[in-house]
Amino acid sequence: MLKSLHHVGIVVEDMARSLIFYQSQLGGVVALDLMMDLPEFGHGVGIPGAKARIVFLQIPELSSQIELIQYSSPPGKRMRGGFSSNSIGSTHVAFLVADLNRVHKSFSERGVSFVSPPSALPADHPRLGGVKFCYFRDPDGALLELIELPN
Repeated sequence: MLKSLHHVGIVVEDMARSLIFYQSQLGGVVALDLMMDLPEFGHGVGIPGAKARIVFLQIPELSSQIELIQYSSPPGKRMRGGFSSNSIGSTHVAFLVADLNRVHKSFSERGVSFVSPPSALPADHPRLGGVKFCYFRDPDGALLELIELPN
């Protein structure tokens, strides 16, 4: 059975650009950086002959890691128009924060592009009352979320 969430993988176009974003904006620390060109890798991802640079980032205070993957062979393809929040197959990574407004302001001041301003669900909602959240994007358009749970 499942034990815990180990990591979230995100395919990137430019590893250097993505590392700057995830390190400067989210405080990521490189835990592993390697070139992967083993036949077993290509088999495992369903792309025979695949080669990629893989970087695992540890975000302070999180038990899970973020895996950035830049394919060199075959090179990754950018999705036309990118994913929106309601696109079939769209995913997002959510980060729990203690003070959404403070984190949103800090990220905005550092140039992070937000999809939406902080929003709060009605306090009287039976299951999600008082939850605050907002979406932003990484340099390749991957959806990321900040979420604050009520006390």
